[in-house]
Amino acid sequence: MLASAHVSHDDLHIVRIALERESAKQAAIAPVADLDEMYRCIYIFEHGTRVKEIANADIAFHNHLMRMSGSPVLSFFADALQISLFKSLHYRN
Repeated sequence: MLASAHVSHDDLHIVRIALERESAKQAAIAPVADLDEMYRCIYIFEHGTRVKEIANADIAFHNHLMRMSGSPVLSFFADALQISLFKSLHYRN
């Protein structure tokens, strides 16, 4: 659907940033946050040596952030747009 609408990587990047910002705001006020997965991803960012491993950690970090928001709508859009959003992430990197 996105390809047929001629949505660019730059446009997807804008949407991804907006979803991540709102997810971070919501996650910050969530009653319980499971940060273990995020710490694991950060460790890989800092110490990883393989590009694919670091890219997968990047995807996992952002995906977990959207889940921690506790918002079913943000999670829905994260799932619905996951492939396209993270292709834009790889494009940016």
